Amino acid sequence: MENVGLNFGFIGIGQCGGNIANEFGKLGYKSIAINTSSTDLMKLNYIQKNNRLLINTGVQGAGKNPEIGRRALEEHIESVMHLIGQVFDEEIDMIFVCAGLGGGTGSGIAPLLTQILVEQGLEVGMIVTIPSKMESPKVQIVALNAFEEISQIEGIGSLFIVDNAKSVQLPSQMGFKTKYSIINENIALKLDKINRLAVEAADVAFDARDLHTLIAMRGCTIISSTTISDISQLKETEVLAQGVREALERSIYADTKFSNSRGAAFLFELPEGGAHYVTEQAVMKMQRELGMPFELFTGIYEQKNRKRDVVLHVVATGLPFPFRRLEEIQTELEEKAEGFQSLFERNRTQTFKGSGRDLLSRFVTSQVTSKEKPQGESTLDKLLKKRK
Repeated sequence: MENVGLNFGFIGIGQCGGNIANEFGKLGYKSIAINTSSTDLMKLNYIQKNNRLLINTGVQGAGKNPEIGRRALEEHIESVMHLIGQVFDEEIDMIFVCAGLGGGTGSGIAPLLTQILVEQGLEVGMIVTIPSKMESPKVQIVALNAFEEISQIEGIGSLFIVDNAKSVQLPSQMGFKTKYSIINENIALKLDKINRLAVEAADVAFDARDLHTLIAMRGCTIISSTTISDISQLKETEVLAQGVREALERSIYADTKFSNSRGAAFLFELPEGGAHYVTEQAVMKMQRELGMPFELFTGIYEQKNRKRDVVLHVVATGLPFPFRRLEEIQTELEEKAEGFQSLFERNRTQTFKGSGRDLLSRFVTSQVTSKEKPQGESTLDKLLKKRK
């Protein structure tokens, strides 16, 4: 790609991950889609057909069962690695594995594939989603287990954690599918914007090496922005600090302790001649909002076609995991657990006519059984030996 700082590649796993990768494909980035369902692959018009890979275990789809997704990867590992090797050449600076943590394909494949790619010496980040309250308890359980696996991967770079609960910030009359489409587009546009600013000329520039330093950091990453309607407002040094707070709080990513950021960038798009409004005192106050990050970069881009408004882009990296948000999901599940148990007990004691006795009980119980964690570290070599 031209006019970008870093060459990113994207691997979309499952329906959600495929949709995210498709948005990056629309912007010109090399993208792959892997799924256990052919119908989900068909609609990804911005990913080349040869870059869409169907893997399944005989029946299409994973039915929100991560074990099916994991087994599909194990059975097709050669095809998956061959495709990745074909699409992502030596010019790729970093690969992002994209997935929704809740579906069987995304949750079953994404953690294991990420582990394999890291062990192969590649720079890998992830873009994942965690479910909103409207999702079923089973989906939330699957998501928590998948996130636990991801958190244990050593050597991983930036982790973008999209919180689907943030969709409530969008107009209420929108359908949830429309909201998720807007969120997916937002993910791609924000990262792409920062990547393109990294090659724009400026007196105070943020370059590709700076971006790489931030994006390669382990921990959560947030990219967000806010608009200040009139540049004259920057005379008040608190305005920019407030802008940082607003950008972080209104982002689509899961809230975390923003004051614990290890790396950050403040990038300004403002009218020509407006650089003198960005003072050291204002930048210091912005830094304090993020806890005085160890790595800090500033980029000031004066633009002739911009009149009075200022756009502030905030990149915060090396953030801690969103434990409070994850604990909320855990607490909600624990509160519902007693009700689940009561339901199961009622189903076990009921009798049914014909040959379907206890069928409902077994079905309901199987739907909420959490997946078994893989034994030991799964590596590409182990999977290839298993295939042989």
